[in-house]
Amino acid sequence: MMSELGILSLNIISDSEITLESKDVGIIKTYLNNKNNDDDIKEDDEINTPLKPVPRRTSKRPFLSTPAILMAKNLHILLLNIKKIPNQAPTMNPIKFDKVDLYIEFLLEKLSTKKTKQEFEDGIDGNYFLKVDLNENYEEVEVEINEVSIISEVDLLLLEESFNVVKEETIKTLVSRLVKVYDNVFKEHIEVEIKRRKIFRSYVNFLFLYRKIEIYCNLYKSRVKGETIKNQTNNKIIEYSSKIKQNDINTIIRGAKRVEQLLKLSDNNFVIIDIFPHLEVNFFKSTSINVAAYECWLKIVESGNIISEEEAQRIYSEKKSEEHKRRENILKEVYEKAAALNNDDDFMYDVGGSPRYFPSDEDSPRYYPSDDDDAFLMDEDDNNN
Repeated sequence: MMSELGILSLNIISDSEITLESKDVGIIKTYLNNKNNDDDIKEDDEINTPLKPVPRRTSKRPFLSTPAILMAKNLHILLLNIKKIPNQAPTMNPIKFDKVDLYIEFLLEKLSTKKTKQEFEDGIDGNYFLKVDLNENYEEVEVEINEVSIISEVDLLLLEESFNVVKEETIKTLVSRLVKVYDNVFKEHIEVEIKRRKIFRSYVNFLFLYRKIEIYCNLYKSRVKGETIKNQTNNKIIEYSSKIKQNDINTIIRGAKRVEQLLKLSDNNFVIIDIFPHLEVNFFKSTSINVAAYECWLKIVESGNIISEEEAQRIYSEKKSEEHKRRENILKEVYEKAAALNNDDDFMYDVGGSPRYFPSDEDSPRYYPSDDDDAFLMDEDDNNN
């Protein structure tokens, strides 16, 4: 088990300290009589008392939990084999696997040994996999066990000539009810799985519509000083909706953007989400994983390699800049089309002569830039850095 987690050594000095060396997370040293869980990096000369020692980390320590790292590594293997899986990815047979981890291990082994998509599909049967169809509507089947119309055990024993016949018919009736209950076990399991998959799609759809609202709010950049694209968009959503709250928007957008980034690694193939039944949307909504840590997690999924916190932060900043540029290009294209239809090149500019589509144009009287003005990438998560 230790080798599978990449642990090279584990030294425990009684009543003193624990030192763990791993090829993934570097060296972590923990002092046993320390009651605090400070996760900051400190040098040797800063440790003046046994009450304040802390785990040390090398520049490669991933600041991610072991389960998160294992999930990312499994997703990396899946990504390498994703073309072998049908678009309607199967799920595990709950009768065959009492733990999801065992199913994931079985699935990845199957993917590694099957050379083609056809070979993998031919191996999907009811023994280990259940087929899932997101378009299928399941009808509820009520099975009333207590209302099964059969003869009682006592009355059956009182029969003489017809005993054997009635006995077999009774057993046959009970078995038919048993089959319905058995089918319900799988039906309900598949229904839960379909719900899990549809939640991810709903988050992505929410993000798509949110970005549409952002663009409409940004046309003509009609905002007062201090108002960002983000809070203008959120305020409009709250104004015209009686049920969506500010925290709801922040939570869903955070999760949706992270899901979107994972999907990009697979060319927007939802199989990368659908195939693992324990991959829940709550993982992507979590505020315990900051933007740099999530970039590190994505890099493991993409390449199988762990990067430093500094490298992850750099990647995040680059993505943020690219998203600003993408938004600018979208707005520019909208204005260019409007100018062409209006036969008026001046339509592209505001009264001060500045391009209307530049979100950072300080000369525009309609726009007052802010350090907070980032509605397209995980600006909410910046606070978690």
